[in-house]
Amino acid sequence: MPTTSFHSISESEIMNTIIVKRKKHRFNPDDKIFQLKGPIVGENKRSNDACRVCDLPLGKKQKNCNFCGYACCKSCCYKLVPFFKDKTRLGVACEICITKMHIYKSYKQFKKEEYKLENQLEAEKHTFDSLLKQKEDHEEEIEKLKNVFDIEEDYDDEISSYLLAIKKETQKLEDVQKVGRQDQNLLEFYIKEIDKAQDEICETESHIRKLEKEINDIESEHREIEFNIDEARDELKPYEQKYIEKLNENTSIMTDSLEVTYQERLTKMSKKVSPLTNGSLRSSRKTNNSSVITDQRSRRSKRANQTSHNFCKTSDGKQKCIIF
Repeated sequence: MPTTSFHSISESEIMNTIIVKRKKHRFNPDDKIFQLKGPIVGENKRSNDACRVCDLPLGKKQKNCNFCGYACCKSCCYKLVPFFKDKTRLGVACEICITKMHIYKSYKQFKKEEYKLENQLEAEKHTFDSLLKQKEDHEEEIEKLKNVFDIEEDYDDEISSYLLAIKKETQKLEDVQKVGRQDQNLLEFYIKEIDKAQDEICETESHIRKLEKEINDIESEHREIEFNIDEARDELKPYEQKYIEKLNENTSIMTDSLEVTYQERLTKMSKKVSPLTNGSLRSSRKTNNSSVITDQRSRRSKRANQTSHNFCKTSDGKQKCIIF
């Protein structure tokens, strides 16, 4: 039957691994970013032109992290943080370096507590060794007493007192061991607190990604609305030209029709009047014709101006039809 092998992961690998935007990165407490007094000199290059944090292609607004030197996109490298060796100076840090700094602060606090507990355990170990030595001395003394005096019943009380003292010393040793177990529980508690902080960081990153997606969706909808507005303006443009041409054509037809009607009426009137008044009618007819034509041209120009005023230019230079 085939067996399945699993890759064993040591505790040190788990403790030295951090996750930023679903990518694993190594955490080293001796990293050079914790030793900087100012921005790192030079740049670190990747094999591809992508952001070190999110792996998206770098745009024109890329930034270099002042701590690790890698190029990152603007959304992944924006926060100013102080340098560890010179708190008065600030540098731009990427999200990976910021996460490492948070872990490093917890790591330093953990090491401080660990050092304190180690000193306490060392002192308790020294006490334990001293009590153990006393116990061995007492046991040797009892053995000597047994060998020298060939203990009899008269010495039972004295032996019992020695045994009682040994029991008391043994109880002290057990109490020391109990304190040691409590210290071990305290260490485990700090480890769990670090894991909890890592989970909170991951949850915060997930919330940030969700907000970024919502912003991108809103921007996409905005671009789609602008595109639809531009399309509508382009579609109205030929109708605008046709509307102006049709209006001018209708105006011309109406003017010509009015002129023909007016001429016909004048002809009928001229037939009814006497030949003596023909001369005066001709002169008045010319005067009336010229005034009618002038009025018709004036009305035509007013209509054309009114039609052109129905279209106004928008901010992007395109004409927009206004319906009154």
